[in-house]
Amino acid sequence: MGLIGGILQPFYAGFPVTLMLPVAFLQRALCWLQTISLTRGTISGGPPLSYDLCVRKIITERRALVFTRGAQYLSAASPRAIGTDPGK
Repeated sequence: MGLIGGILQPFYAGFPVTLMLPVAFLQRALCWLQTISLTRGTISGGPPLSYDLCVRKIITERRALVFTRGAQYLSAASPRAIGTDPGK
């Protein structure tokens, strides 16, 4: 995932890629899921925070999205409680 699996490999293989700025995601979290639904994306990933935000938005806005071709949805990091930074 990330640079190799999310950008370089699809570019090399000629697959279409849709990228989203983190700031844009934070402003409109559902835009990420809507883009996956509209483009019929097959692989997507993000930190657990991204999924949590989207679930909250879907519940509050009562949105219906279609994910018929989704093959892989990846969590790019594991959650960590505040104050548990091993470097401190």
